[in-house]
Amino acid sequence: MGLLDIELRYFEEHRQEWFQSDPHRFALIDGTTLYGFYDTWRDAYEAGIIKIGLGSFLIKQVLLVDEVLLMANL
Repeated sequence: MGLLDIELRYFEEHRQEWFQSDPHRFALIDGTTLYGFYDTWRDAYEAGIIKIGLGSFLIKQVLLVDEVLLMANL
């Protein structure tokens, strides 16, 4: 199992529900615990440091479909 697999699975299980209640906000997740939704990635990150500490945690924007960014290595 990879880093944040549990958090990513938990996010996917709740994506539709959360999009109804908190679309486009940023979810802060550690394990299967949702620590809240935040208006910006930075707000979620700062809350994560305070609530969870310096370990790993997931911050993911609540969208129906994830945006894909393509970058070419020139």
